[in-house]
Amino acid sequence: MVHENTNLTHDLELVEVVFALMIWIPYLYGVYVDAFTDHRTLTYIFTQKDMNLLQRIWLELMTVYEMSILYHLGKANMVADALSLLLMGSVAHV
Repeated sequence: MVHENTNLTHDLELVEVVFALMIWIPYLYGVYVDAFTDHRTLTYIFTQKDMNLLQRIWLELMTVYEMSILYHLGKANMVADALSLLLMGSVAHV
């Protein structure tokens, strides 16, 4: 989509975390959550001083949860890599 090209990678990764939290809200409300990401700059979102409007809105949504965002090297995450390759292969067959 055209509007996704104008967003920063940092913002897109943050949207993914917020979207996952919103989907799993019945299971995550009231428990401590560790969110793992392969985007290192997201680990500093709670202490970041300069944020744009969308980041502030998403941070407000995330403050409902007791959570931390932890960095996990993308190459070490074999499950996500296998799933992305599986999805790419299935699209090629269509």
